[in-house]
Amino acid sequence: MRAKTLLYDEIRLLRPDEETEAKVNMPEVEDPRVQKFTVTDPIKASGHFKYTITGVDQEGEFSQVRRFNEFFALAEILRVRWPGCYVPSIPEKKYMNSSNEEYVEERRILLERFMKEIAKYDHIVFSKEF
Repeated sequence: MRAKTLLYDEIRLLRPDEETEAKVNMPEVEDPRVQKFTVTDPIKASGHFKYTITGVDQEGEFSQVRRFNEFFALAEILRVRWPGCYVPSIPEKKYMNSSNEEYVEERRILLERFMKEIAKYDHIVFSKEF
């Protein structure tokens, strides 16, 4: 019984103080460059959706229109080029319900998250593949 009481006392001592807890609960400040990366305006053209991508690379701000397959190809080539480095995931290829508005919006959000994650890594943003 004494061992149990000692263990509980040690656990209580491990609790974070108010200052530590406040730091953990602080919102993460996002890099301004990351904020500039967006994926917007899904438009259906020739049976495929195209997305407008904006962001900043070594040449400055850009805005381009890309299909999902181009996001997929970028993710694949980054995994090959940077083995062992973190490359964010993208939504899986899914052809069913591709005209469903909820599905299109969810995919747009996930592609934007992919781009924002990539934007955190200079070695990716400034690579020739990007």
